[in-house]
Amino acid sequence: MTNPGSIVGGLVLIFIAGICNGSWNASFSPVVNLAVGNPQAQQKDLHYHHAFALFQIYATIINIPICTYWAGGVERVTAILAETSPLSIILVVLFSIVWGVGTLLFGLACKIAGVGLGTNLSMGIIAVIGTLLPLIVDGTLITIAGAVICVGLVICCGGLWLSTKALALRDEDESTAVATITTTTVAVAVEDITDSGDGDEIGGGVVEGKNVDTTTTLYPTWKKVGICIATGICAVQLQFAFIFGKEITDLTLGNGDDTDEGDGQVGVIPGSTHETGGAAIIWLLAISLGAPVAIFNGLYSSPFPLSWAWKAPISRHVKVILTTSIPWLAHIHIYGV
Repeated sequence: MTNPGSIVGGLVLIFIAGICNGSWNASFSPVVNLAVGNPQAQQKDLHYHHAFALFQIYATIINIPICTYWAGGVERVTAILAETSPLSIILVVLFSIVWGVGTLLFGLACKIAGVGLGTNLSMGIIAVIGTLLPLIVDGTLITIAGAVICVGLVICCGGLWLSTKALALRDEDESTAVATITTTTVAVAVEDITDSGDGDEIGGGVVEGKNVDTTTTLYPTWKKVGICIATGICAVQLQFAFIFGKEITDLTLGNGDDTDEGDGQVGVIPGSTHETGGAAIIWLLAISLGAPVAIFNGLYSSPFPLSWAWKAPISRHVKVILTTSIPWLAHIHIYGV
C-alpha cells in the first residue's frame, strides 16, 4: 500500500519535472541570452539551429552512461538486447525516430508560435492524444473510468481551442503592428526623398520600391497550429516504443532470471536492475536514435557556418548543457521515477 510520504514525494518530483519540462525550451529565446546569442549580431556565436543540434548532442552523450548504469551495466544491456526479438527492437527503433521528429517539431513550434503558446498547444495535444491512446490500446475507453477521463479530455480540448484563438488574436495584432511600422517607414522615406529633391538617392543609398517589405515575415496562424498538432502526433509515438518494447522491459526487470532460447537452451542475463530502471534501455535507445533527426536538421538548415558553433564561447556551450540538455533529460527520467 502506498504511504502518504511516497505520494508527497511523487508530487514533488512531478512538480520538479514540470519545471524542467517547461523551462528548457525557453533557453532558445535570444532575449534571455542562454542557449543562443543575438541573431542580428554577425559574430561567431551559437544561433538557433546549431544550438538545438548541440542540445541534442550533449543530451545524448549525458544520457548514455546514465541509462546504461541504471539498467545494470554494459554487459547486462548487451545481454538483454541479444535476448530480445529483432521485431521488438525494430519497432522500438522506428517509433524512437518518429519521437525524435516530434522533439524537433516541438522546438520549431516554440520558435514560431512563441514559448508560451507553442508549449501550451504542443503539450496540450500531447496530453490529449497520449491519454486517449492507452485507453484505446488497453480497451478501457468504454468504461466508467474511461468516460471520466474523456470528460477531462473534452475540457482540455476546450483549453486548446482557447489557446488557438489567443494565438490567432496575437498574430493579428502583430501583423497590424508590422504593417503600421512598414507604412510609417515608407512614408518617412518618401518625405525624405521629396525634401532632398533627388528621387533616387538618400544619403548615398538607393531606395527601390521592390525592397520595401510591406508584409509580415511571421508564419500564418494555421501553419503554427499545424506544426503544434504534428508535434503532438509525433511525440506520442514514443508510447508505442514502450508498448512494443515490453519484452525489453520484462527482461530488464527479470534481475538475472533464466530466459528460454529458441533452441530450447536456457540463457542467463548477468547482473540486476533497480526496480525504477525497467525502461532505462528503451530510453537509451529512444534518445540516442531520436536525437540524430534534430542534429542533422540543425546542421543542414542553419544559415551560419558550422565553424561558428565550435568557435562560440565555452560559456555558451556550458549554458546549452545546463539550461537545455540537463533539464530536458531530468524531466524525462524524473517522470520515469
